[in-house]
Amino acid sequence: MNLSDVIKRPLITEKATSLKATSNSVLFAVDKRANKKEVREAVEKMFKVKVEDVRTMNVAGKVKRRGRTVGLRPGWKKAVVTLKAGDKISAPRLVVETPIVMVIHVVPPLVERYITLAP
Repeated sequence: MNLSDVIKRPLITEKATSLKATSNSVLFAVDKRANKKEVREAVEKMFKVKVEDVRTMNVAGKVKRRGRTVGLRPGWKKAVVTLKAGDKISAPRLVVETPIVMVIHVVPPLVERYITLAP
């Protein structure tokens, strides 16, 4: 499996942030077919760090309903990568900045004014 196919995206949540601060661990969403050795190799080569430990888990998809219809979101695999002491991953900004457009209704109600807010 290609190294760029193993790691799909970093997970940025409250838990991931606290793990990064306390135990120097980083969370990634990885390919379902990837094993621990492939995840370790991909992180070490892509980010040029030393990996101490890799833990993986399969996350089950959530059941979603729309009226009577019941559906299931796909499951995915999560990897918790613990880095050696002194190493850290500083990823660039992952969020693509797009302007926010708000519609404000002004008197009379048929007149609309569009305001673009820069992020």
